[in-house]
Amino acid sequence: MSVESDREGIRRYDNIHGGLGTLGVRIFDFGRAPSPANFLIYEIPPGASEGLHVHNLIDPALGAYDKYYYILAGYGAMLLADRTIPVCPGSHIHTPLETPHGIMNTHHDATLRIFLTYIDRASSVGRQA
Repeated sequence: MSVESDREGIRRYDNIHGGLGTLGVRIFDFGRAPSPANFLIYEIPPGASEGLHVHNLIDPALGAYDKYYYILAGYGAMLLADRTIPVCPGSHIHTPLETPHGIMNTHHDATLRIFLTYIDRASSVGRQA
């Protein structure tokens, strides 16, 4: 579920990818210009998470994305395949297509703020054919 955006364009969504809590999301659409690269900011409050999920070319329901997480503020744990990686400001994680991943805020009172770039692999594959 989404609610109205605030003055910074942050919208609230519940249980993203089956995760816990309500996350703030700001999507940068660049005037709806077509592009295989997309940008957003996640604001994950304490105790909340983006659920574990996988992007692939076979089942496009979640999109065929490579994703690049850059931690702007806060502390958390990135689930990547079979590993848990602690993250803090300046951490950067690449989650390739076909790799299970998710991220959670592990701090007791600070918001985890993430700049996320995701590349649509399906559109780049289609252009190469």
